[in-house]
Amino acid sequence: IAIANHPNFKGQISAQDLIDSGVGFFEVYNAYPHSKNFGGGSQPSTEALWDEVLSRGALLYGVASDDAHHTKTWNAALKERLGIRAPAGGGWIMVRAPELTPAALAAALRAGDFYASSGVHLASLAYDAARGLSLSVDLDATAAEVAHDYVQAPARASTDPGGITIDFVTRGGRVAKSVAGPSAHVALEGLEGYVRARVTYVAHGKAFYAWTQPIRLD
Repeated sequence: IAIANHPNFKGQISAQDLIDSGVGFFEVYNAYPHSKNFGGGSQPSTEALWDEVLSRGALLYGVASDDAHHTKTWNAALKERLGIRAPAGGGWIMVRAPELTPAALAAALRAGDFYASSGVHLASLAYDAARGLSLSVDLDATAAEVAHDYVQAPARASTDPGGITIDFVTRGGRVAKSVAGPSAHVALEGLEGYVRARVTYVAHGKAFYAWTQPIRLD
């Protein structure tokens, strides 16, 4: 399985690059401090990059990783020297597979049966062609996860007072529906191209996320 890593690091990868390469996966979130997941200046965010690829008809799955560079000792030295932290545990994927084997995990990844996270745990995630896309957040598991320093360290600062927002994103990066709360559902009527969900969980002055994989509707 090939993954295009930290696409915004030094502006390395464009949407056209991802389409031309035929790579099936890319990092929508990389916890290394200079990865520029949220863009800046003229550079789009990794989510905007993702939506451009999807809107042009290519299928691309998003993963998250911590891109850990250092152990605790080395990490402390890096923070002192450069003012950055790159600990283990800042991003990962949660895979739904029938068994914990390389073959089963790889098959689930290729089928898009996983979600990416920088701290959020989902309790449920279901898709039905007739009913739409539904998901819910595991509040206890998420609260316990984001309490860890190594999860908080690379997370983006937020001035929001706290809470959970679930956004359903479709063609062109348009937010078709936004729900404040730990569970949400979207019907497919009126959606075009694809649908994916983004969960934003704010706590400890930081924003943590989960990203579900796009479901093609065409």
